[in-house]
Amino acid sequence: MITDERLAALHAYTRKHSVNWPLYVVIRLAFVPFFLIYFRLSRAGRAHARHVKGGLIVAANHRSFLDPFVVGACLPWRRPMNYVAKVELFQKPLQAWFLSRLGAFPIRRGESDEESMETARMVVERGGTLCIFPEGTRIRRGSLANPKRGVGRIALQTGAPVLPTAVIGTEHVRRGWRIRPRKVKVRCGKAMTFPQSEEPSQALAVTVTSRIWPNVLLQWEDLGGLPPMRRAAVIGAGSWGTAIAVLLARGGLEVQLGARTDLTDTQRETIQGLWANWSVRRSATALRHQEHGARNGRFDGAGGTTFARPNAGGQRPRTDRIGRTTLQRRWARAPKSRHRRAGRQQRRPTESARED
Repeated sequence: MITDERLAALHAYTRKHSVNWPLYVVIRLAFVPFFLIYFRLSRAGRAHARHVKGGLIVAANHRSFLDPFVVGACLPWRRPMNYVAKVELFQKPLQAWFLSRLGAFPIRRGESDEESMETARMVVERGGTLCIFPEGTRIRRGSLANPKRGVGRIALQTGAPVLPTAVIGTEHVRRGWRIRPRKVKVRCGKAMTFPQSEEPSQALAVTVTSRIWPNVLLQWEDLGGLPPMRRAAVIGAGSWGTAIAVLLARGGLEVQLGARTDLTDTQRETIQGLWANWSVRRSATALRHQEHGARNGRFDGAGGTTFARPNAGGQRPRTDRIGRTTLQRRWARAPKSRHRRAGRQQRRPTESARED
């Protein structure tokens, strides 16, 4: 574990010196040509960063450990970039010294690290460049994740412009210890500015973050990245479908359900409202059981839930294993118990068979 004294020393260096200029120049002279040749680095929108004066916040997605270096290669030479890195990377003294001199400073993930937020604010206020990854961690596959509100908070506290940036291709570079030649692309959008607020509320920080992140998504999709899922349809899945629909709705998706029953508009609005609140999911289950006896077996393709129908001949109904009441579970187990008892009686030898 890294001690508090070492963390304080790392933060103090970043607040005062930003980077070690000789080391920064050497690394940039070596890395930029390597990126351009080996990774065929494509840098779009560099002019948006060139015309910004004063402090700058770079909000980018995070796919690989190479992201800070390729993003820094898109900025002008006069703008050495500071960026946050997880505190676990600073446990080794030599590695911590190297990262700190190249602009990294530690942050404790999964908790409110006020010291790191203060360092980030001071870097921007003295006219430096800060790269922050709103996702909070590396997302190696698929579309981008939901952002945290930290970038909105720093943008409000400093009033500095925010440069939305997207990186794609770095997730395919590393396999184990091998660095493979893969195409890497970076795109910078137009800088965004927000009014300054010394003590922004959490709701205001979330609102500003929600305005910044769509611009990052715009750059990401322009590079050919996978767009996030915005709509989902769940058809004929019963209680499993309800559970999946609730999870998708909590993730911000627009969910449409298909049902076998003809539901009224009032019932559909009631069920949609229940999905929006996870705490009343049991009420939605109760509503489905209330509709259990009024099914006609038709599929109307409208928003609702899926209800199972009993089979003909008094057989066991095709109900789902989730959402049953206690009485339904006991009734479902009863035929099995009777069949087992009947089977044991047939296998039991009779008195005449014993005498033979």
